[in-house]
Amino acid sequence: MKKYFVLILLFAVLNGCQESPTSVGGGILNSSDLLSVSLINSYDANFAQTTKNFQKKINLGAASRVLIGKYENLTSSGLIKYSFVLPDSVSLAVQNNKLSVLKSWMELPVTYRIGDISTLNFQLKKILSPWTSVGFNEDSLSGISLDNTNLISSSIHKTDSLISFSVQNDFGFEWIKNQVNEQRTLNRGVIFEPQSGTNAMVGFPALVSAISKDNLPKLYCQVSYDGKLDTVIAYSSTDLHVIKNNNSLSGDDKIVLQSGTGLRTNLWFDLSAIPVNAIISDAKLILYRDSVLTTTGSITSDSVFVNALFDSTTDSIYTGLNSRLLARKGNIYEGRIFDIVQYWLSSVSKNQGLQLRIVSEDSNINKLVFKGSSYSDAALRPRLVIFLSNIDN
Repeated sequence: MKKYFVLILLFAVLNGCQESPTSVGGGILNSSDLLSVSLINSYDANFAQTTKNFQKKINLGAASRVLIGKYENLTSSGLIKYSFVLPDSVSLAVQNNKLSVLKSWMELPVTYRIGDISTLNFQLKKILSPWTSVGFNEDSLSGISLDNTNLISSSIHKTDSLISFSVQNDFGFEWIKNQVNEQRTLNRGVIFEPQSGTNAMVGFPALVSAISKDNLPKLYCQVSYDGKLDTVIAYSSTDLHVIKNNNSLSGDDKIVLQSGTGLRTNLWFDLSAIPVNAIISDAKLILYRDSVLTTTGSITSDSVFVNALFDSTTDSIYTGLNSRLLARKGNIYEGRIFDIVQYWLSSVSKNQGLQLRIVSEDSNINKLVFKGSSYSDAALRPRLVIFLSNIDN
């Protein structure tokens, strides 16, 4: 008879984890009941829980894409240094003052986009001061020196896969001469500054992720010398982007995770009603997505990383356990966190909660919003389901 009771309870709890769960049965279990069942979920057992959204500084100098544009409350500026591949004949023509640049243009291969790309507008300016991608942040951006001349000399041609535009010939010629004369350090790159009226953001391959140099942003210069025509190409050699975020952090009725900005969430469940030495056979976490507030671009975000927290006061994660993954099915994100819950139950003090972050945190600005711990409908709050192994023998 007991086996039938457990099967019925298992069906009831799993049925309560549907995309539109019913609130019937909430709070029906008390702490003494927990020892007589084989499965518990935080909704039916009425576990206390809390949500805290915060912003983590992430290293955008190692991002897999360079992002430029404005979208919602975000502004992203891209910085790129270029290096030419020059044949000996071109280098010799420079040394003999016989080289002329007839035409210069840039091409940016688009691998991510969000918003109305037709509104995308930016200026291209030469960077005058030295910089490196290591440790570069928003404060660093305000400290660099620029030539305020806009180097773009044509309209910006935009498609879903490529952005191209002409640039001033003197600009390309100067960089070619610097490289030939072994003055590469004077080629300090350019900055892409998005302009007002823009309601889109695009991303193109960064140096760390490009399959080959042909996939990188490129500067082309058509040159003439000794009666010949040739085209030389400069490829990006250093790149990064810096995002300014004017979003305010939401309360605990929402979980907000966003790429590019480092928006993460700490989630905590009170497990004090479960014996510290309880043996569990499995555990899973379920989040309910807010499809209205969630925004994603040409690349979707269908996964969320989950880590055990080491110290919730410093937002540091416990490195002794691997990240776990929540996968999307409709508006539900669900995944197994068995080892994390077992770790918590080994000692009361170890339950510092979970840290949630979006997968591919540095390569786009997708935003996932879920119902939080104080959401008005308790049935849609984060749900922890724990499978216990015969603790009532």
